Amino acid sequence: DEERQQQFEKIRERMEDVNADAEKRLKKVLLPHQFDRLKQIDVQMRVQQQGAEALTSGALAETLDLTEAQRERLEERAAEVEQELQEKIGQLRIEARNKLLDVLTAQQRAKLESLMGDDFAATDQAPGFGRRGGFFGGNRNGNDGGGRRGRSRGADRDRN
Repeated sequence: DEERQQQFEKIRERMEDVNADAEKRLKKVLLPHQFDRLKQIDVQMRVQQQGAEALTSGALAETLDLTEAQRERLEERAAEVEQELQEKIGQLRIEARNKLLDVLTAQQRAKLESLMGDDFAATDQAPGFGRRGGFFGGNRNGNDGGGRRGRSRGADRDRN
């Protein structure tokens, strides 16, 4: 694990060098206000894509002058928010699936359930298969493997 950590550190340092070089080149070709706007967009994108990690590590954390307590709280809050988000996404997937299946007759629905077999709850660690673009996106419970595991299709249908 220590060797892996060292490899990540080397990669991080290399990326910092590449970014610093790119920043120097951009300053040469962009007007000051254009460069400032590019930096603003970069910060926005990092916060959107990386969430708390963007705020708690690297240059942004240093610029914000975060205390260690603030960093820890941000990481805790990020875990809470992520859990809430996954639960909401799961519920929306269940609702979307049920809207789609409402088009089917009772006989077609029964046939589909027979074709699908018993519920299968994929873990969050599953490598992407069926998570996006699949028949329902995520697993059949509509929750990407998090949250309500083991609920039956009938229970979902009875709720709506």
